[in-house]
Amino acid sequence: MLKTVAQIRLGVSLASKRVKNNFWNFEVERSSGLVERFFMDPRSDSLIYELNNPIAFSLVLDCKEIFDNDSDGRFYDISEEDGCVVISYAKKQGSAARYNYFLAVAGKDYAFERRDEWEPQKYAYDEARRDPPYERYVFNAGVLKGKEFVFSAGIDKEEAKKTARGALKDKERVKELLSEKFNDFIAANQAPMENEEMSAARLAAKFSLQSLAVFDDAHNPAGLYAGIPWFAQFWFRDFAISAPQLDLEIEKAIFLNCLDRYEQKGAEALSPAADTEDLFFRVADDLIYKEALSEKEKLRVKNLLLKYVDGILPLKMKDGLVFGGSKATWMDTAFKGCGRCGANIEIQALALDALKLAFTLTKDRKYAQKGYELLKTVRANFWDGAILADGLGDKTIRPNIFLAYYFYPDLLLEHEWVKCFENALKALWLPWGGLASLEKDHPNFCGQYRGCEEPDQSYHNGDSWFFLNNIAALALSMVDSKKFDKEIKAIMSAGTNDVLWNGIAGHSSELSSADNFSPAGCFAQSWSAATYAEAIENIYGGRMPID
Repeated sequence: MLKTVAQIRLGVSLASKRVKNNFWNFEVERSSGLVERFFMDPRSDSLIYELNNPIAFSLVLDCKEIFDNDSDGRFYDISEEDGCVVISYAKKQGSAARYNYFLAVAGKDYAFERRDEWEPQKYAYDEARRDPPYERYVFNAGVLKGKEFVFSAGIDKEEAKKTARGALKDKERVKELLSEKFNDFIAANQAPMENEEMSAARLAAKFSLQSLAVFDDAHNPAGLYAGIPWFAQFWFRDFAISAPQLDLEIEKAIFLNCLDRYEQKGAEALSPAADTEDLFFRVADDLIYKEALSEKEKLRVKNLLLKYVDGILPLKMKDGLVFGGSKATWMDTAFKGCGRCGANIEIQALALDALKLAFTLTKDRKYAQKGYELLKTVRANFWDGAILADGLGDKTIRPNIFLAYYFYPDLLLEHEWVKCFENALKALWLPWGGLASLEKDHPNFCGQYRGCEEPDQSYHNGDSWFFLNNIAALALSMVDSKKFDKEIKAIMSAGTNDVLWNGIAGHSSELSSADNFSPAGCFAQSWSAATYAEAIENIYGGRMPID
């Protein structure tokens, strides 16, 4: 992923009066009545910038590969040609270019005044996160004046210019296509709901999730970004949790890509984590339930599943339980050496789910028997009648028990889940409407996001993750919606506030500090958005709570 524009900085200081996410475009209304509108041309990945009145603005650039923070060897060259302002960027090491690309800016009736100035840019959020660099010099290319602009990047200069001019010419048609796509989305996903904020947040979360899907040059789904701005990667676990809320065509296309890689190179080609195979078959089960897989595709899944449960799963087991290495679960940090190495509760639940699917597809009772034996061993080693252990021999209270319910609700009886959740909430509940990722009286607990001695300490030792909060609300609702009504409403209210009024408007954040409601991390996280929509739909169905 390549960065180009760092800032479109207006020539006069105008306070923002209103920021509005219209799903297919983003508007900023300023104090003078000026309105800025931003949207993307999905055919060319060009940024289109419109204003209701002509105004001058500085074009500030910070061209780089996404994780390249090296400030040395950056070279810009500016020219005006063929109706475009063209910026050539090269990142060099010595005299050799490491990479280079072009940004073409096309505008209607525009003027350009070249600047060629380097200026310091502070990054307050990175400093607050204690994630350097906190300051970096960026490049002020010059001042543009007008009301309609298109920004197109590419590794070929002529192609970048052609794309920018074409998108400017077709701007109105692009707006029509985006508007039609949005209207189709609303028609497909609208539901009668009494709570307007939750209704809007649900639609925003679903639209956010679809927007994180990535398409190849042939416009076929290639993968799902885990989050923006810095999780622009295809992480299988994040896709698997998010998959049921994706458009069916997108879910199936990404899954079939994963199926091909699994068959050719094994599950480690998707991810080396402890939960990869089981999550893969969970997505397959969802697609089978939706009748989206052909008989041939189902046979391919079945063959991989039987190879897994008959050959690979037994190799992961010791004393009747499924084991994994350090940092192999979603809690993939290791503060003070704790990386959850060993047998973990949600991994047992996923294995039980895979064995259940094997029985469903084959009707071979040996898989039911294997599931029964694993279930019996898990209950004997993890459940003491009050607490469901996070790991074998580890009764530290973490919210992974809610994942265990989500993956395999038959692990405990309903009254046992009630007792389990009651005790967990005593240790994890946050008054603003979330769950800590570690019991609050544990010596490793850190209540502020990246706020302790080691910045990463809070990540899985305090920080409240929205995806897990959503799953917890769903689990509480399924077990006893009346008993846990207060907690369910508080969790969904916090999630709604995050989507609508915090982070990036219309998107779901990665996490919050435990001590106070303060959405942070990545501000557009795929599995946060997916599980929010899933929880709303399953808890409230077509009707939303009024209060």
